Amino acid sequence: MPCRHARHKQVREFQPKMVALKDASKVAEFKALIKDVPQQPEILVGDEGAVEVARHPDAESVVTGIVGCAGLLPTVAAIKAKKDICLANKETLIAGGPFVLPLARQYGVSAPYRWRNAFRPPSRATGGLHRVCAGLCAFWRRAGQHPAG
Repeated sequence: MPCRHARHKQVREFQPKMVALKDASKVAEFKALIKDVPQQPEILVGDEGAVEVARHPDAESVVTGIVGCAGLLPTVAAIKAKKDICLANKETLIAGGPFVLPLARQYGVSAPYRWRNAFRPPSRATGGLHRVCAGLCAFWRRAGQHPAG
């Protein structure tokens, strides 16, 4: 099955030092797609790979656009490595906002403006979104890490 993601095109354009793939079974196929790129990136795999890429010492800022809650670990790693954060997904805000926002303040990194209002769901939000936010806020309060206490 061919690689359906455009990640190989990004490697050609930006020539990163590292790339993280979720699925180890796709590494050989990915290497074949970038075999003619002059500077071959180090290819890492899984959540650990995404974390390593997020905290790479040469990065000044990190764009996290990983679907689902999987983007939470690399975002936290980037913050702890004092990288400015640019989110390209909402899941990190919804699932981790009560933990991630104070962590960003603690480490002195910048975060997009929309983070500051992340836990004020829009008036047109579905009941499901409100239930998710309420449930996550309750979880973080029980864990003793909610910013509101």
